[in-house]
Amino acid sequence: MQGFTVMDATDINILAALQADGRMTNRDLGEHVGLSEAACSRRVSELVRSGAIRRFTAEIDPLAVGLGLRVFLLVRMKATTGAELDAFEEQVQRIPAIVRCHKLIGEIDYLMMVVAKDLDEFDQIYKKHLIRLPGVDRTTSLAALSNVKVGTQLPTDMMKT
Repeated sequence: MQGFTVMDATDINILAALQADGRMTNRDLGEHVGLSEAACSRRVSELVRSGAIRRFTAEIDPLAVGLGLRVFLLVRMKATTGAELDAFEEQVQRIPAIVRCHKLIGEIDYLMMVVAKDLDEFDQIYKKHLIRLPGVDRTTSLAALSNVKVGTQLPTDMMKT
């Protein structure tokens, strides 16, 4: 994980514009933030190099591709030693249906989001992969009924300059 990157207002404007439209050309982006195409390209390259921009990707609508079921899985581990957690986290990386996994502080050790086309498919994923994850004591599954807010954009007005 990269550390904090010192940015100015132009960098933050670049990030805001790219979050809204990651396919924006350097020319259009430069016009948007008041830089030449070349200067904008250098700024974007530096934001990538510093780790402020992790990657460029497409956001896919799960419903449009038949993955409408989202299940949040709360995981409590038997032990929380480094080796136990490392083994668990390594296995999580190998399960494509787990699209997010967060290590937590508190009674629950991990929160993950699993996608599937329906409950039958989730049941298969659960039986084949999730209950076999190393070190798991217990899990609780919560199926999402609808999306109230789903975002990938960070609030640029809160970013430090």
